[in-house]
Amino acid sequence: MQATLEAQCWRCTAPTLLPAERPVAPAADARPPKVTLTDYIADARSHCEAVAARSRRKPIVIGHSLGGLIALALASEGACSKAVCITPAPPRGIANRTPWSMVLYANVLLSGKQDRYHKAWPFGVSQVLLNNVPNALRAGIYANMRYEPGWVFADMMQGLPLDPSDFAVPLLLVSAGRDRIVPPKVVAATARRYQSALQHYPDHGHWIIDEPDNQTMVEDVLRWLSTEPQPQTHYPVPSEGQLRRAFQA
Repeated sequence: MQATLEAQCWRCTAPTLLPAERPVAPAADARPPKVTLTDYIADARSHCEAVAARSRRKPIVIGHSLGGLIALALASEGACSKAVCITPAPPRGIANRTPWSMVLYANVLLSGKQDRYHKAWPFGVSQVLLNNVPNALRAGIYANMRYEPGWVFADMMQGLPLDPSDFAVPLLLVSAGRDRIVPPKVVAATARRYQSALQHYPDHGHWIIDEPDNQTMVEDVLRWLSTEPQPQTHYPVPSEGQLRRAFQA
């Protein structure tokens, strides 16, 4: 997806949030620091601020799954100029109860421990998150998934409160008809709450970002980014005297 965006002259960065706290392969006895979803949002916000400092424009944020919820949080703060949320986890107040969530997080739920690193088990990921991804790609995707501190899973279950009145930037939400963890009706409810644009893809699953035939979705996102008006950052207009002094300096 990043390659397609860059081919259309969009400058992209895809940071890994809190990489030190989210290892790919922690030691068996490793205990995570007390990191919560709020810390994830704070780290994402710092990346937005760094981009804005370099370019003098707030960035567009694109997030998938839990990243989609983080993108919503950044949009509610005004940290970005637009947000695209692909099959996003819902905020607090939008029910998302599906038996597939029990399958996905069975090993996490059975452990009952927040002070440990967790990663959903391979069968759950394959059958729930990657159910529409070709089998040949699933092992590689799973191997690159990071372990998360247990407190983050608890935060996800409680939900993140986001007030609709805080939103003032354009939003696009993407839902997928074969999504087993965030069904289309859940994404649609989120879109209604925040008065967001919504694109639905009936033949795709939750991990649409890595499905080989996702080009239509990517092109639709590009079209929305190009046509939806982008808020401009306003800076104070200097007075004539300030300009004169600046040139003299």
